Amino acid sequence: MMDLKLWFLLPDVKAEDLLKQSRNGSALNSTQVQQIVFWLETLLSEFTVTLELGNISINIVSNLLNASVEMLSSSSNRIIRIVDTVGLKLEVQRQNETILSPHVALAVVRVNGTDFQNTSFTVNSSNLQISFDPLSWSVNNTAFPLEGSIILPSTLLSNLSIDEKKQASRIQFHFYQHGSLFQDREPNSTLISGVLGCSVADLSISQLTDNVTITLKNTQPVSMRRCGSRSPVSGNLPENLAEDLLNQTRNASALNSTLVERIVYQLLWLVSGPGVSLTLGKTSINIVSNLLSASPAALASTANRIVGIVHSVGLKLVVRRENEVILSPSVALAVKAVTGVFDQTSFTLTDSSSLQIAGDSVTRTSILPPQGSITLPASLMANLTSQQQQQASRVQFSFYQKSTLFQDRALKSDKDWLISGVLGCSVANLPVSNLQENVTIVLRNTRPVSVSRIMLVGGSGGWSSEGCTVLNRTATETVCRCNHLTSFGVLLGHSTPSIILTFITNIGCGISATFLSLTLITYLVFEELRVDIPSRILIQFCLALLLLNLVFVLDSGLAQKLSPAGLCITTAFFLHYFTLASFTWMALQAAYMYLTIVKVFNAYFSHFMIKLGLAGWGIPLVVVITVLAINKDFYGLRSYGKLEDGSMDYFCWFKIDEAFYGAVMAYFCVTYLLSFSMFVVVMVLMCRIRSQNPQYLRKRTFMQDFRSVTALLVFLGLTWGFAFFAWGPVNLAFMYLFTICNSLQGFFIFVFYCAAKKDVRKRWRTYLCRADCRLQGILERMHKVFSGVPFISSSRSMMTFSSPKALHNETEGSRHNISLHPRSENALTTGVPSSDTVTVGTETGDTATYS
Repeated sequence: MMDLKLWFLLPDVKAEDLLKQSRNGSALNSTQVQQIVFWLETLLSEFTVTLELGNISINIVSNLLNASVEMLSSSSNRIIRIVDTVGLKLEVQRQNETILSPHVALAVVRVNGTDFQNTSFTVNSSNLQISFDPLSWSVNNTAFPLEGSIILPSTLLSNLSIDEKKQASRIQFHFYQHGSLFQDREPNSTLISGVLGCSVADLSISQLTDNVTITLKNTQPVSMRRCGSRSPVSGNLPENLAEDLLNQTRNASALNSTLVERIVYQLLWLVSGPGVSLTLGKTSINIVSNLLSASPAALASTANRIVGIVHSVGLKLVVRRENEVILSPSVALAVKAVTGVFDQTSFTLTDSSSLQIAGDSVTRTSILPPQGSITLPASLMANLTSQQQQQASRVQFSFYQKSTLFQDRALKSDKDWLISGVLGCSVANLPVSNLQENVTIVLRNTRPVSVSRIMLVGGSGGWSSEGCTVLNRTATETVCRCNHLTSFGVLLGHSTPSIILTFITNIGCGISATFLSLTLITYLVFEELRVDIPSRILIQFCLALLLLNLVFVLDSGLAQKLSPAGLCITTAFFLHYFTLASFTWMALQAAYMYLTIVKVFNAYFSHFMIKLGLAGWGIPLVVVITVLAINKDFYGLRSYGKLEDGSMDYFCWFKIDEAFYGAVMAYFCVTYLLSFSMFVVVMVLMCRIRSQNPQYLRKRTFMQDFRSVTALLVFLGLTWGFAFFAWGPVNLAFMYLFTICNSLQGFFIFVFYCAAKKDVRKRWRTYLCRADCRLQGILERMHKVFSGVPFISSSRSMMTFSSPKALHNETEGSRHNISLHPRSENALTTGVPSSDTVTVGTETGDTATYS
């Protein structure tokens, strides 16, 4: 089941912030008042109100009373209801709780509905007294300048029924020193006192056996006066306000996200009470039905809250009969009361105007499958504790004809989409999982399909197939069984390449990191290879690309385990930095090629490599520090799809798309344009040389030119340009090209700049030969130590055996010199031999060579 906390997630608006905004109440306009009232209503929408929140709320209302009557007129009833709500929901830890503010006072007293005693409330500007003995003070006591007081007789609750007396657990008293909220349209009438209010829980109190006594202090001397009462703000106000919201949503397609948010929060407020009448429930469901006609963009920010409204209506709906059903064009809701033992039950929605609740399995009454049905086994509540079973007083069923509210960002819109309505079922507000017997769900497909998979919405708000098994699928319906209750829908999913691409990326980056390390070792070990500037640029580029690959490979694993946000931000920071550093060194190589090939030949620049280093590592650092300085929360944890087990695939990277486009894509476009321009210039020069120099054609083969062009493509990073073509019908092909070429970029660099270069191969052969000779020297020294042991020397191609005695008997004139090596030193300067050789010679000059 989805967590209700997700549905009532609110923006980070705190009561303290609203209190600060209302400090200067006289300067507030009508819109500002409405905004403060709106957010205060939202904060009070929970089932209980803490004493701290209640205190702040009453002080906010007190500040608002400083606004002009005109500014308060459109929100006056809502402000009064806020005070009533605080009194109704306030957590009362003691016998009574009082809240005082400059213009509003509130008191809540815990009472026993079946044994009520005389109670009085007395308030002045700085004090509020509660007494259970009205004879202990006098109304005419001038030492106590009363603002207002009320005496409640002991017979106050005598006219209530037994059930109502049980609900009468508290009495709320409130007093307004200003009459700004209570302006009456009746002419020639003016309030000359504060306004005193009193109520018992949320009950209607009238036709009392003994009257209550009210005392109010006049704010000005008058000769004529009369007492009067005002109709309570409660009563049918929620139903009336809901009708207004229903009218506002008639043309939902014209609503933007701001208007939708305002309507949703007001509706949340209306259904936040302890109970929802059938009238209010029907109106609320029709409002949600209308909202489903709005655009997905307008509903995106409030989708979970709208789903929460439907769930809240089902949870709080006053059920007079065994079942209650509410139908609307796009949403259906059914509530079944559970008393005693739960029997097998099925909910079946044939169409938007017919919903059946039966005590057995679904009976097909039409040729078409039902839009949605669910069969609940008799053992549904077997896993609940005894306390939970007492709370399981109802079962709620809901069905949404449109899937607008259930969009999952992890789904690829062009590859996966819902092809059914969304069916939801829950038991009260309890989690139901690991059922002994599975529930059976039938959903009608909105389009004929040949391939589909059943998915369900999990606690994180995303789609997952865990716990569900498809029993049957046809072109028109899908039948499955699940071991828990939540919201269900049919998801059409093609075999997306995301898992394959992720696998290729991880393997490719690992391979690239290995071969980039070998490339760096090669150029750092052999000093002769790094005498020119291109080789030094290659070293810097390989270092940046190696660090990029290492951070990228580690990022995904770290993102699943990092809990502190700072560590994820740090990981994203370094990933961003090394990405830009790699782009920069590609562009610097292109710029150097332009300077040496096009602009001038054999040019000399003082401290040129130092300048390149400052640019290659400094410019990216400036960019990432700037991003961090603007807003460090640009970096963070972000989901990029689903893993095979259905869990979210998190990655530490940019959370804000706009920041990514500005700090990465724009930078990449600039560097890529420079590299691509240089590549075009080199190609033009190559074609010109081929056409003007016939000898070039004889010296260079097509494969040599192709290898040079490919090496240039890799080094300048032009393969990153495949991302520009990854859209439309060729999206998949270019995604594979992009992934393979760029994840293996380090491997290609090793191939073209190490394995394919003759001088690199020669130096490695020389190095290995010297190592071989050093090994032979060690063996000779071992031979001297262990005299009499046959001496064995080896090379990579051949082995020669000799005895110490034979070596000792050699004469000086005829002594043979046995040289075992793969290549002579001279071979390094004359060419590359095709195979290893072993040379045996004498001091007289006779030699023989064996291949």
